[in-house]
Amino acid sequence: MGDRGRADRRARQGELAGGARGAGRGLTWADDRRAASPERSNRPARHASPPRGRRAHSIRRLFGIQSWVALPRAAEEADPAFAHRPAATLLLAEEAGLRLRLIAGEGWGMRAPVATASPLFYADAVLAPGARVPLPDGHEERAAYLLEGEVSVGGDSFAAGRMLVFRAGDGLAPTAGPQGARLLLLGGAALDGPRYVYWNFVSSSRERIEQATADWRAQRFARVPGANQEFIPLPLPQTVRLRAGTGAQG
Repeated sequence: MGDRGRADRRARQGELAGGARGAGRGLTWADDRRAASPERSNRPARHASPPRGRRAHSIRRLFGIQSWVALPRAAEEADPAFAHRPAATLLLAEEAGLRLRLIAGEGWGMRAPVATASPLFYADAVLAPGARVPLPDGHEERAAYLLEGEVSVGGDSFAAGRMLVFRAGDGLAPTAGPQGARLLLLGGAALDGPRYVYWNFVSSSRERIEQATADWRAQRFARVPGANQEFIPLPLPQTVRLRAGTGAQG
């Protein structure tokens, strides 16, 4: 383990982008939170200096969703990879109060450019008040995570922060409440066996995770070139957990 590649991408406020980082047999990444300086930004700085008697404060908040998708066993030792798709390249569907962007996989008559290791769908849906969105059929597991607003399903109402899980073949569809709603829609095949999880390591093999933790502890993983990062020690307790053999894979 410890292969590396370099790919820089800057996150911008309000931007939706499709990106896929395939860990395969192992990779190292860094989330660099340094803000762009005025010299590097395309926009001029609003305040070159703070008002007299006041300290300069710059508060920037970034909201994002990071989703982990387990690889099928056959792909666990594949070469690591990274792909980034700007928002402008994501497929868009608009109809009857629904605005949906397909981030990965296939659904709603569209196929996303981001490659996946198994059939799945992952989409960002914005619903006007009263609008509804059906989930694609043909997947063992399907779910919707409610980011904003409120939805009703089968007569029950749900507020933001809830994950709604649907049975295979269930024809229910989330319907937005009076303020509208925004959801992440996802689904795919069930896992082909249990997965072991420790920290950022996931594998169908306990021995593989133990080897990865030993490599990380000995700093045999390659560093990301140019990243502003320090070595992060393994957290305690160092216990490998067993997760159930269900959950979307891709």
